[in-house]
Amino acid sequence: MIPLVFAWLAATNDSLVRALVLDTITISLKGEENLTTVQRFFGPARIHQARDHDDRFWICYTVPTDSGTLYLRFEAEHDLGGPDHRLWGFRIGRTLPAGGCAPTHRIHSIATDNHLSLGMPIGDLLATMGTPNKHAGGHYVFEYMESVKKPGEAEYDISGTLEVETRDRRVTALYAIYVETT
Repeated sequence: MIPLVFAWLAATNDSLVRALVLDTITISLKGEENLTTVQRFFGPARIHQARDHDDRFWICYTVPTDSGTLYLRFEAEHDLGGPDHRLWGFRIGRTLPAGGCAPTHRIHSIATDNHLSLGMPIGDLLATMGTPNKHAGGHYVFEYMESVKKPGEAEYDISGTLEVETRDRRVTALYAIYVETT
């Protein structure tokens, strides 16, 4: 059976961001990892509580890399993340967010599972992601939603969003969300 496809298809199924790859460690957004898993890899840090139904739980780290210090913020959606705070998104950038980030160990390589990284040219971003759903100045938004029904399995929805900030024709920040729901 062919999957039913809804809404935005600027990003192809192969271009969805489903994980973050740090040196040889992969942190998945497919419901397999949570904020405690992140702490085991990066070390202790405060889990910031969601303030209301529409807010997120999050944890943040400053990371020394070969190209300078950056921040990694991992997020768990209030309802979809459940009581164990399953990951659903991450942010990577160089300008530290408000709220505090814990320091962690040096990482040599940080990229998404589809090879997006800070500093990459916009042309490489677009070659991987396709045409953005929204584009204004140096801000790009890629959205994807699909309803999948495989033989013998329950139907489920996949949605993904990637927001990208750029400056001087290079990627300066990435914000990825990936969610599978039944």
